[in-house]
Formats: sequence, structure tokens, C-alpha cells
Amino acid sequence: MAHLNLNFGKYECAMRIDEQLPKKILNYSAKRHCNVEYELFIVLNGSISIDVEDHTYALEVGDALLIAPTKFHCSIATSDDLVNMIVPFMMHDSTASKNFFRQVTPCRKLHMTDFTMNVCNSLMDELREKPIFWQEAVQAKCSLIMSGLLRLLSDTTSKEDTQDVLGPEQRFAAIDSFFEEFSGKYGTEQILADRLHISRRQLNRILITHYGMNFRQKLLHSRMDRAAWLLRTTDLPVSEISEAVGYVSETSFYKAFRGHHKTTPQLYRKGFYKHG
Repeated sequence: MAHLNLNFGKYECAMRIDEQLPKKILNYSAKRHCNVEYELFIVLNGSISIDVEDHTYALEVGDALLIAPTKFHCSIATSDDLVNMIVPFMMHDSTASKNFFRQVTPCRKLHMTDFTMNVCNSLMDELREKPIFWQEAVQAKCSLIMSGLLRLLSDTTSKEDTQDVLGPEQRFAAIDSFFEEFSGKYGTEQILADRLHISRRQLNRILITHYGMNFRQKLLHSRMDRAAWLLRTTDLPVSEISEAVGYVSETSFYKAFRGHHKTTPQLYRKGFYKHG
């Protein structure tokens, strides 16, 4: 059994490769079970159906299924010519590994590139024939397989993340409406992201690109703009304006207003009246 430690930027993983794998990839079958590791199923030939958490995934040549730890799964049906490669690995504990788990749980179906499929078949040859320096070659090929997997996950996440259900005009109208609505009460990134049918990450990219501010900065800007408008157009006391723009603490409102407008609410109001 070969144990490999592989590093890919923010990801660090430990992979197990069974030296007897070429003898175990034929006629695969497994009862319902779960593992403490990730399991990457890659179909090299034939087809297989795998049940994961009561959902069935049909895999053919070139398909892969990445199953997260602790998720129950089993094979349901296999073709007579099935050749199925299984790569178990663990992610070292980190913020990146937690995000990785959330991204793939309970599993992700992917289609491997031709290059990665060739590497998989070449890996089988190394394990089967064990020529000189085969251990080093196995580690290099496992690194290529893992990098191919991470690239696929990154590509599919990016495509899903950039899907835009609303057109540009509808999107910006929804953003402006949200900040007008929530300038006086508690609003979150998730609420706005859900309205736009996008992720919070893409939401902040849009805000920074088109408004020059992230969500928190844009919300503060909207509240301070509303507070200034109320100071200019009403005789409401500062305490009521503070509540009207979503501040429970008047002290916090003073601090935010002074930081944004470089003056106090009272001086802002006096200065406006003084200059007409």
C-alpha cells in the first residue's frame, strides 16, 4: 500500500494507492457502506450505477464520482466489461478542506478529461508491471490525477457561480431596490444573493465591479445617504434618524456617520441650513 502526501496550493491531501489495484478493478461490487475518506470512482471501461444517500448515479467510460466521507453508498448494477478505478484520499484539516467538503457533499459527478483518463490507464500499467522507478512514477501520476480533479471542480464551480438568471437591467434594479429597502433594517448578503439567484461571492464581485464597494460598504453607504437625506429634509431628532437607518445604538450611528461624512449629524444639519 502506497501512502502519498500531495500539495496543491491551499489543498493538502493524503492519498492511498493499493499496489494490487490492477487485480481489484475488475467485477467491482460493494455492499452499502461509508468511509472516513473521500472515494474517487473513475470508470475506465464499461458502466456502473452507484447509489449515494438514496440517489442513483449512472457512470460510463470517462465518468467519475467523488463521494464525500461518511456518505453511505453501494454499487447497484455493473456491466460485464466494467473496469473501475478507485482512488481514496483524505484532505488535511483546514478552512480550504472544509470548503472542499461542502462543495462535494454528498458527492459530485464529473467527466474526466482524455488526458486524465490516459494517466489513469498509465498508472494501472505502472502498478501492474512495476518497472524501475515505478514508485516515483506512481506518485507523479497520482499528482496529475488529483490536479485534474481539482481543476474540474474549480471549472464546474465557476460555471455554476457565474450563471445569471436576471438580465443586467433587472439585476441592478434589484440591487438598488434592496439597498433602498434595507437602509433602515437588517439585510444580509444571503438575502440579496438569493434574490439575484447567484452566490455571495459573485454578488460581491458585481458590487465591487459596478459600485466600487463590497456588500458591507454598500449597505453603510446607503444608510448614511438616507441619514443625510433625513437630516436635510426633516426635523426628526438624531435618535429617531439613527433608528430609521437601522442602528440600535445611537453611539454606533454617530461613529458611522462621522466616519462617512467627516462631521457629526448636528453639524451636518446646521451646515446644510446655513448654506441654504
